Amino acid sequence: GCCWGGVRAMCTCCGRSYRCMTPPPTPGQPPEPRSMEKFFAGPVFRFYKRFAIPLVIFWVAVVIALGAYAGATLRTAKKRSPIGRENIDVIKGFEIMLDEFQLRGTPSVTMVYGLDDDEPMKEWGSNHDTDKHNYGGNSAKNLQKPANQLALLSLCRAPDKGKDEDKVRCDWGQGCLTKGSPVATTCEIDTTAWRTNGFYMPENSLCSSGRYCVMEDITYFWAYKKGNCMAAQSQSACNLKTGCAWETINGQGYCYSTTKPSDYPGLPENEFITLLGTQMPTGSQTEFEDYMERKLKYLEDQGRQYEADFIKQFTGLRLNDDRNQLQFVWVSFNATFPRENTVDQANDWYNRWENFRKKYSGDLGGFQTVLPRADSHHLELVDRHPGSVHDHLHHGRFPRTRAYDGLEPGRERVHLHDRHCRLVGGLHSAPA
Repeated sequence: GCCWGGVRAMCTCCGRSYRCMTPPPTPGQPPEPRSMEKFFAGPVFRFYKRFAIPLVIFWVAVVIALGAYAGATLRTAKKRSPIGRENIDVIKGFEIMLDEFQLRGTPSVTMVYGLDDDEPMKEWGSNHDTDKHNYGGNSAKNLQKPANQLALLSLCRAPDKGKDEDKVRCDWGQGCLTKGSPVATTCEIDTTAWRTNGFYMPENSLCSSGRYCVMEDITYFWAYKKGNCMAAQSQSACNLKTGCAWETINGQGYCYSTTKPSDYPGLPENEFITLLGTQMPTGSQTEFEDYMERKLKYLEDQGRQYEADFIKQFTGLRLNDDRNQLQFVWVSFNATFPRENTVDQANDWYNRWENFRKKYSGDLGGFQTVLPRADSHHLELVDRHPGSVHDHLHHGRFPRTRAYDGLEPGRERVHLHDRHCRLVGGLHSAPA
C-alpha cells in the first residue's frame, strides 16, 4: 500500500496533475472499478459464459482421468515415511530407538476359542456390561476332547523350542514369532512354591517363556490334585499315599504331589469338566478358580504383581452357567512384530502366526487377535464378583484390541476391536 501510494504520488505530482493517472472520484461519485475487477467482469466473464459447457466437460474429464490414473498406479507404502532428514543425527537416533527398542510395551497375539463361527455376537449393548456374546462355538467344545487338550498344550509349549527352524522364540528384533529366550528349554521351577502350595511357576521371575496359557495351569492343577497329597497332615499319612512325598520347609512339613504336569495324558471329557467345574464346599467359586486365585495372591506376596496381572489379562476360560461345558478359552503369546507395518508386512505376520497356530494345534479352530500395546490394551473378563480371579475365569467379555490393516481379499477374520467384536474382511489379529 505504501509503495503504490508513493508511485501514485509521484505520477500525479502529489495530486496536482492527473495526465497519466485516473483522478479520484468527487464527493458523491461512485469509485472507478479497479483493473482486476474490470478484467474479471469483462474478458474472463465473457470467456466463461461463451465456453461454459466445454469447460465443464473438460474439467470432469480431467478429474476422471486423474482418479483413474491414481487408482491404477497408487501402491501402499513399502516402509513408513521418515520422521525427518536421516542425515540429522537426532532424527536418525530417534528412528533407531523406535525400530530397535520397545518403548510402548510388548505386543501380544491371543488365540481365542469358543466364539460362534458365524454369529459371534447375539446383541450389541451400549457398553461391555450390556453386550450379549455368542459363546459356546465348536472350537471351545472341542477342547474338552483329550486329543484337543493335548493339541492346545502343544501350541502353548511350542515357544520352548527356542530359535529353531521356524523361529518360534528369540529376543526382540531377530525375526521370531514370540519374544523370549532363544534357548530351547523351559524355565526352572520354583520347588518351594510347588511343594508348599502346589503352584507351578518359574523360579526366576526374569525367565521369559513367551506365553500365558490356561491349559498349562490346568495341568498344574491336575498334578497338584493327583493323589490328594495335600490332605495328609503327617509324614506317615503322606507315605501311605501313592505319588506323594514329604518335605520339611522352614520347620513345617508338607505333603506334595510328585506327579509332573508334563505327564498330563489328556482327560476324558467328563473328567476334564469335573476337574474344572467342581464347586468349593463353601462359596460360589470352583476349586480351579480358588486354586488360581490363591496362585495370583502368592505371586503378589512374592513381589511379582505384574505376573499375576498378566495371567489375569492374557489367559483364562469360561464355563457355562451349569459348569458342565467350556464356552470360551484364550491363550496369549508375547509377539515381536514392529509397531508400524505396511499392509504386506502385516499380512506376512498374520500368515506366520496362522501357520504357527495350525501347525501346533491342528484342527482346533479358533481365531487370532492382536494387542499392539500390552501395556494399555488387555483382555478383561467381568463377572458378578468384580475384582476377583473369578472375573477372569468364569464370565467374560471381549478384549479391547486393535488389529493390523492387513488386507487379503476373500479372507474373513474375527477382529476383537475396542468395545466390539465384529467380523471384518481383511483385518487380522495378532503376550509372556
